[in-house]
Amino acid sequence: MDRYKGFTLIELVVVLALFSLFFSIAMPSFKVLYNYEQDQELKDFRRDILFARNQSIVKGEPHRVAFDYERNYYVIESNGKNIRSHYFKNGVQLILKPFNLEDPGVIELEFGRNGVPNHSGTVFLRLDDKKIYGLSVTPATGKVNLREY
Repeated sequence: MDRYKGFTLIELVVVLALFSLFFSIAMPSFKVLYNYEQDQELKDFRRDILFARNQSIVKGEPHRVAFDYERNYYVIESNGKNIRSHYFKNGVQLILKPFNLEDPGVIELEFGRNGVPNHSGTVFLRLDDKKIYGLSVTPATGKVNLREY
């Protein structure tokens, strides 16, 4: 009797079920990746504000960070030249006056030659999951803090 070599339909279904089980366990959730990208964008934003402050100290030139709330964008300038610009993506949005606070948010930050801001304020950001973060700059020291509200 001649025997055929091959796999039965049941064997194929079992192997496919095992592969799908392994892949579902091994692949990270897209939401976890998306949240990581949002957190990374917040950290990059804080890092850019610190960059502007530190560059004003190192170069001895005032640096300005201007925010465009409509286009969800900010730019770092020195002597009229754009040094760095960034459009927020990954669900991060610049917002003005997120709730009943006296501080409506700032339109621009300017760091003097010694790294001290001309005025203090908070820049508010909203994530897709409705969390609100505020990046605050203190008046005398220029310390930059990012915290959740």
